[in-house]
Amino acid sequence: MLSHAGKQMVPWPRSGLAGTSPRNMKATQFLSSNPESSDLPAGRPLNVVDSREARSSTQRLISLFKQRWQLLCLVFFLLVLHLAMVTYVKTHIADEGHYVPQASAIIHERGDQLLLTHPTFLDHPSLAKLFIASGILVFGDNPWGWRVPSIIFGIVSVVLFYFICKRLAGKRTALIGSLLLAFENFTFAYSGVGMLDVFSMTFMLASFLFFLRERYIVSGILLALAGLCKLPGLFGILVIVGYWALAGKKGADARKIVLLLVCLIAAFIVLMPVADFAATSLWFNPVDRMYDMLVNAASIKFSQLTPEMRAEAGAARPWEWITQFGYGWRADSGRTYSFTYTPTLFILIVPSLCYMAYEFLMNRRRTALFTLLWFGATYALWIPIALVTDRAMYMFYFLPSVGAVCLAIAFGAQRVWQLSNRRRRKATRWLLKGLVVSYLTLHVLSFFLVSTLFLAFADVFFHQTLA
Repeated sequence: MLSHAGKQMVPWPRSGLAGTSPRNMKATQFLSSNPESSDLPAGRPLNVVDSREARSSTQRLISLFKQRWQLLCLVFFLLVLHLAMVTYVKTHIADEGHYVPQASAIIHERGDQLLLTHPTFLDHPSLAKLFIASGILVFGDNPWGWRVPSIIFGIVSVVLFYFICKRLAGKRTALIGSLLLAFENFTFAYSGVGMLDVFSMTFMLASFLFFLRERYIVSGILLALAGLCKLPGLFGILVIVGYWALAGKKGADARKIVLLLVCLIAAFIVLMPVADFAATSLWFNPVDRMYDMLVNAASIKFSQLTPEMRAEAGAARPWEWITQFGYGWRADSGRTYSFTYTPTLFILIVPSLCYMAYEFLMNRRRTALFTLLWFGATYALWIPIALVTDRAMYMFYFLPSVGAVCLAIAFGAQRVWQLSNRRRRKATRWLLKGLVVSYLTLHVLSFFLVSTLFLAFADVFFHQTLA
């Protein structure tokens, strides 16, 4: 088409905006995509974008479920088991007799009166007691209030452990390891009572994960929180520094590891008096608090405990933590709460760590190094401390070390699975994979047999309280 000047005219495209001038066309597009700027109803382009975003969000959720459905199912099942056990023992279990009244006093008593009523309150940092107190505030001064915060942290620790294993050794090792940890009765039992250790362990695992992701500032702060729940949580720094020194690029990462240490120390010193003030309405010098806690911890000697006291409290030397099967705690009602290990894990504590030592020495595997450092810092370190100080120690001190054992076993199981894929004979492949599946199945079954769940089942359905 030619104009009167002889120039070719380009017609407007055939669309809903045909016959509209360029200026009006832009205005119409603006009103169509910005309905709040006009009284006109929303235009079609916005609806199309919204529907696409909605579909995209749904697809992301579906994709996330497909990638993590095993972990999500495991977490859900673990939550159901924990909630089913909350009120089985309606009185204080083990050291709940110390920590739950202290947490309740945070709510009802303040200042000097709290310390007069509970003179041992300052034997440990205050953060974990604040978590227990929050449960009491929400659910009341009853088993739900005492134990729900511990259950939440215990389940989170399984999720964190999954991602640690995946970061170190891949998805299959992560799935096997998280299954082992979730159905490890010693961990399950202590994750279901209002004590301090599960809070410290969870923050320590979070610190490991962020360190492996090279988020050093966050890792240092999380490790400080682990120590503010219970001082042994600070042992995690030995794992981090050891792994950096033996497996990292020391020249390039020196500033980063120093940054982590600075954040750890600064957060611990700053947040300790804040947590103490939140719990007691009193300010304390963090250096004096540290000194007093260390002195008080060393004041109770293991040799002074009678056999009855040792049996009731689960007191044991560090070398007995891996040679004794655990213990049961009997409530006044006659019901027993089981703090025993799952047998399938217990019998492999020493062999699995020996295997990881072999993998590190022969193949220089970083997963093996991290596992050995983890076990050494959270368990082996207690042996010289016990020999030098004779301080009273308890079975639940082993709780942070269970993850290292689960990682070692999972790594070995994954290696067997890989080995099966390399076998030419189909029968050999199925045999090796069958061994892994059979072990995991036996692990779950033995968990139910030794846990308090079995005792509760017998009590409810057979009306018998088992010892």
